[in-house]
Amino acid sequence: TTGGSSGIGFAIPSDTIKAVVKGIISGVEVRRPVIGITFLESQSTMQLSGVKGVLVLDVPRGSPAAKAGIKPTVKTIAGVELGDIVVGINGTPITGEADLLSNIEKFKPGDVIKVTVLRGVGESGGKATFKQMDMQVEVGAAGATNLPKF
Repeated sequence: TTGGSSGIGFAIPSDTIKAVVKGIISGVEVRRPVIGITFLESQSTMQLSGVKGVLVLDVPRGSPAAKAGIKPTVKTIAGVELGDIVVGINGTPITGEADLLSNIEKFKPGDVIKVTVLRGVGESGGKATFKQMDMQVEVGAAGATNLPKF
């Protein structure tokens, strides 16, 4: 392998898995709340930025996060420009991917939530400097499934 996905990971809370499996088995349409980002695991985020949170790697065009103005990590001629780091949802601190996923699960598609991010604005004394921003994000839906009952 190339190692291109090294450090990328995700975890799904067990309650989410139980609810999704129950819905699929009963033939119900299953729609999970999403904000439309891919992210780097929190340990790697801390190593890269010195900040506890979830670093945004990608924001697909047209996703709820893109519509709200959340910025992804991008490659530049000078190297890599870190994307926004999610540090809160509706005032609840986000220090890792488990916090992010469990907090998003509290909402339904269509709900508007406040996503607090840190955005890099430069460097001072060899350390990155950040500006805190609150973004209004309309929660989207993913994984719509309508299967027959077993």
